[in-house]
Amino acid sequence: MRSFDRLNGPLGGLCAGMLHGACMVLAFPPAGVWPLVFVAIVPLVWVSSPRVRRPRLTSTLVAIGSLPAWMYFMHWTAAISSAGFAPLAVYLSLWPGIFVHGLRRIRRAHPGWSIVPLTAVVWTGLEFLRGEVVFHGFAWFLLGHPTIASPWLSAPGVLGGQYLVSALVAALNGVIVVRASAAMRTERNETSSDHGSRAEAFTAVALIVVYAVSAALRLHVRVAETPFRIGVVQSNVPQSVRGAWPLEARIADFETLISRTVMLGTDAPTPDVIVWPETMFPGDFFDRGSLAAVAQVREKYPVLYDVTRHFAEGVLSAQRGLGVPLIVGTSTYDGLSFERVSQTGTWGFDHRYNSAVLVIEGEIAPDRYDKMRLAPFGEEMPYISAWPWLEQRLLAFGASGMTFDLAKGARPVRFAINEVTLTTPICFEATVTSLVRRLDGDVIVNMTNDGWYGAFDGGRRHHELTARWRCVELARPLVRVANTGISGVFDHTGRTINVLPARQESHAVFEAPLVRRAWRPYAAIGNIFGWTFSGGTILAWCGTYINRRRSADVA
Repeated sequence: MRSFDRLNGPLGGLCAGMLHGACMVLAFPPAGVWPLVFVAIVPLVWVSSPRVRRPRLTSTLVAIGSLPAWMYFMHWTAAISSAGFAPLAVYLSLWPGIFVHGLRRIRRAHPGWSIVPLTAVVWTGLEFLRGEVVFHGFAWFLLGHPTIASPWLSAPGVLGGQYLVSALVAALNGVIVVRASAAMRTERNETSSDHGSRAEAFTAVALIVVYAVSAALRLHVRVAETPFRIGVVQSNVPQSVRGAWPLEARIADFETLISRTVMLGTDAPTPDVIVWPETMFPGDFFDRGSLAAVAQVREKYPVLYDVTRHFAEGVLSAQRGLGVPLIVGTSTYDGLSFERVSQTGTWGFDHRYNSAVLVIEGEIAPDRYDKMRLAPFGEEMPYISAWPWLEQRLLAFGASGMTFDLAKGARPVRFAINEVTLTTPICFEATVTSLVRRLDGDVIVNMTNDGWYGAFDGGRRHHELTARWRCVELARPLVRVANTGISGVFDHTGRTINVLPARQESHAVFEAPLVRRAWRPYAAIGNIFGWTFSGGTILAWCGTYINRRRSADVA
């Protein structure tokens, strides 16, 4: 017992953080021991006891204990910004410590409140703040995410999204703590409160109701007999090459892309559409306005015109010959002008976008999709981007060579092909629940460049796993088209149908099962559960300070 009492303080906080981090690392790919999520926050809830010694230091050591796990999850970012990697890992490790500190304060202020619902609300409320609000959100590595391995355990996602599933998993963690606490009190012949039993009963009823409704929603789904066929071209251009991407390499990679596109378009079964990964068009310009601007300076910049025409006409003629619509990932511009060419040879423009461009009948379609949510710290600096001079100085310090000059798309654009509507969230966007819900179409086509992960295939699988939750929430199939992989197709439950191996050039025709009938509450209500949990957490936490002040006034 004495050895256990030694853990009722800072040492216990450090151990709890380490155990929590270990469980999370093992629950996610590549280990994939997903049932560990049902005990992953038990150590954190345990050290949130109001009786813990030196609570602030304990919470701090929880964060320090979880730091190695976040360093593992995010170590691929060190190759992008060695100066930014450590602050990012430290920031993410703060959240388990914040959870312990906040839960302890609320439990101390309200000793009659049950641990089970408190654990669910506070954990999920903080996850929502991390995933959707703070620094524009980073909704990766949520507690409920690994349950996508089980179509039925993840089923409540269609009812209330990924945050509802996290709340259910967190509640079960709370039940384990209640049961363990009751067993220890019995062993010590202490009187046991009935709060835990009532909370367990409430949790059991809530779980039965939620999963019964989710099962009914899942069983109501009807899938069309004929799938929608998407030809996927998976390139394998490492980010170290793409950073410069010399013309000779671009021409060689372009020939490979065209060759695989032609094979897809001529082999049976013929796809309904062919898709290239994010920004894999090797030319500098592939939008109507920019190509017209280049044509106007043909005499002044003949080499630029010839190179631009080689890439653009290569795509247009290949698509024209195949007769199969083609969606290309490329940079596009508004207001491209060569009258403002600087001495360094760069051109001027009003806005640059990361776009998905549709080519049909040998022409570039008038509407394109421009990426609407830029990746935090990868394409923009949250809050700091409002001061360009400060952003440039920070980039020069922490990520020399990178430029954050992308503009955000103004509106959602969907591509209609053979009476099927495609939405094309680009890269990180597939992990943003609110955006994909707004884009909502018949098939989600995630065009991405996962070359950033280098040789770390775990990062590719983390990205894929997070994106698959959009299938669960919106009851829609997902097709991922990724440079360096992992490209794949997933049904409306997030179940993997087929994937291509990582870090290999490849191509395939994926058959996406179309959902023709489904009740989709999450598509209508959005993140109402996440907002409710975060609002409840903030109110309860703020209430602890009000109660403390009142107590001081009375004294």
